[in-house]
Amino acid sequence: MKGVFLVFSMGEGIEMRDILDKMVVTSIQDVFTVDSRRGRKVQIKNRDSYGISFCYGGRITYCQGERAVVSDHSHMVLLPKGQDYTLYCDSSGLFPVINILCTDDFHVASPEAFELHSPDTYLKDYERLRELFFLKNHDARCMSILYRMISEITTEYLQEYPVLDAAMDFLEKHYSDPDLTNAVIASHLHISEVYFRKLFKSRYGTTPRQYILELRLRKARQLLGEHRNSVGEIAEECGFSSIYHFCRAFRQAAGVSPTEYGKAVRKEGI
Repeated sequence: MKGVFLVFSMGEGIEMRDILDKMVVTSIQDVFTVDSRRGRKVQIKNRDSYGISFCYGGRITYCQGERAVVSDHSHMVLLPKGQDYTLYCDSSGLFPVINILCTDDFHVASPEAFELHSPDTYLKDYERLRELFFLKNHDARCMSILYRMISEITTEYLQEYPVLDAAMDFLEKHYSDPDLTNAVIASHLHISEVYFRKLFKSRYGTTPRQYILELRLRKARQLLGEHRNSVGEIAEECGFSSIYHFCRAFRQAAGVSPTEYGKAVRKEGI
């Protein structure tokens, strides 16, 4: 295990939420509990389905190259279809597994760990799913239980960042204000600027400043296509401090000047 970089969870709330949001389950293949003993090592080759693994107790480390994630009582692990990885049982325990198939457009390349705030709730749902799975005519109820589990885990990740809902509302109303800064937004939220930047980057994968710039540029592209304002007026309406700053930022993003872009996309008729 030397040299392996352990990752208990991705730590990027938005990425984790997106994985679950995009997962559309088409069928449940199997539901079972693995009694794994300490020291057990298994190499998985080309896994034939996705797997959702929980833990009653004990600990398993899933390794793929230099990356690793841990399955324990407070973490669910999503196991990837069609991938190779190795699992190590660090501590003996029981590990519930739900094998599933998903739509072809869903893809996860490596084991991913999801931190659980209420793991016992999901274990109770798993037990009910396990009871029903081997009975006839309960496919819909099984799928309903599974989707409820997935939905509740997704909601947990959303609830980690409630302050950002207020931040996004404020930002989208005031993005055209040239005086809008991280400090102004953080003050509105009554949190520190450093903490705001950290939360924002964790959830959205970009900085607040970059997000504001992208909003301004998207609005600028819309206005340039409508040809109702001059370049200077558009710069001011979108929140740029000067026409020079606007033209430089636009060219860096679009590869052409605002004037050239407007000529290329302008709608002359309907």
